[in-house]
Amino acid sequence: MPRIGQSLDKIYDWLGLTGYGKMEWSTTLLHNGIVIAVILSVVVYILLWRTTIGYRIRAVGKNPHASRYAGIKVKQYLVLSLVLSGGLAGLAGGIQLLGVRHRMNAEGGAIAFTGNAGFNGIVAALFGGLHPIGTIPASILFGALLVGGNKLQRMCRCPRR
Repeated sequence: MPRIGQSLDKIYDWLGLTGYGKMEWSTTLLHNGIVIAVILSVVVYILLWRTTIGYRIRAVGKNPHASRYAGIKVKQYLVLSLVLSGGLAGLAGGIQLLGVRHRMNAEGGAIAFTGNAGFNGIVAALFGGLHPIGTIPASILFGALLVGGNKLQRMCRCPRR
């Protein structure tokens, strides 16, 4: 998966703006997966807040007993929400693998492979108010804080612990 800087360079070349200098994005790990993430956030918002399936999923999540009383098949929508969330998590892992790591590193177990991405995702979701559109700026902010903190440690030559 190409990085943002490579994509911007191709767009500049296509538009004939080669004399204006190159962007400094090519040194970052920011890749085109962010575009896929934003598109999928909008799709999840439309699914959850603009369809009857999304209403039923949210109703089952809020109160399964009241949903069952209202005639919603609770087990069916629980399984549907688990399948959708698992599929999106797998897609996110694939994008992470194709965009940043380019290989699987499972020497230290699950923590070495994911790098606490699940816990970071929970924090970003809470910052975004548990709303798909709110998680977009929250995850960008949280990612910037993580990367900035790591870069600050390297520049100051401070050990982690």
